Amino acid sequence: MQCPVVMSTDAYAALPDDLKKIFDDSIQPSIDHYIANYGKVYDRWWPTLEENNIAQVKFSDEGLAGFKAKAAPIWDEWVKKVDAQGIPGQDLLDMMLAEIKG
Repeated sequence: MQCPVVMSTDAYAALPDDLKKIFDDSIQPSIDHYIANYGKVYDRWWPTLEENNIAQVKFSDEGLAGFKAKAAPIWDEWVKKVDAQGIPGQDLLDMMLAEIKG
């Protein structure tokens, strides 16, 4: 699980070095906090989900491949759109897909 932080590369480049350092140094602690607390939130709400007969669904590799095949054209359009804005869309997509696998 990940909670990405996205910032314009131009905005980041315009920051003074001391603020870049604060931002950079905050990333790992933020991720650590998110991961540590996500389980607590999940544990808190899981009984409510069960009480309401909401089942957790786990997809097979074959099922996930089907979703990816259907999503690919949408991802391609998104990459084109954000690339046109100067954002490295393919890099972001590749990073997120790698994180989801991980």
